[in-house]
Amino acid sequence: ARVVEPPERLAELAGSPDHQGVVAEVGPYPYADPAELVGRDRALLAALDEVTDPHAYLTPDITADFSRVQIKETGPDTIAVSGARGRKP
Repeated sequence: ARVVEPPERLAELAGSPDHQGVVAEVGPYPYADPAELVGRDRALLAALDEVTDPHAYLTPDITADFSRVQIKETGPDTIAVSGARGRKP
């Protein structure tokens, strides 16, 4: 479907005049409950969320290698993470 709105209406919908001429309305994003992310089974998934290359994750200071990361549950809501390495980028 093609809907054409005047620029003023797009700015109103976008909340700013800084848009590319397209605005989409979506429902609220269903974020995970933080309590569901704690624990050995889910911690690695949460820690590596958005890491596209666990062997070479680029940061401003180092290139991190998360390929050998291990997670150990140390308490009811506590984990220890080990095995990460870093090298010069």
